[in-house]
Amino acid sequence: MGGSHLPKIPSYKIYRWERIPELVRVQERLAAHGLKDPWLRNEVWRYHPRFLTPWGRFRNTYGRGFIPGLIIGGLLYLAQKYYVTKINPDFYHWHDPDAPVDGHGHGHGHH
Repeated sequence: MGGSHLPKIPSYKIYRWERIPELVRVQERLAAHGLKDPWLRNEVWRYHPRFLTPWGRFRNTYGRGFIPGLIIGGLLYLAQKYYVTKINPDFYHWHDPDAPVDGHGHGHGHH
């Protein structure tokens, strides 16, 4: 399915951590402890110029879940307000049907 409409997947060889000073420092710090990270290339995309612009940082921070979460939260708030005011106005004023009507029997010592 899809035939020739498949996206071109770039070669993993283009993601070279050796070109990114921050990742070189990470690898040097690991090497000082006798460690090595063979998957460090998976972090190279984060240092692409598109992600380092203020707009790129804003989109990464707020675009993925923050703004949709605010919208969903606002809609849920409005739905709850509608439910409480129109459908079930006694929602916050629930009374126990088994409670005594005359106000006695609450453990205050009055018999």
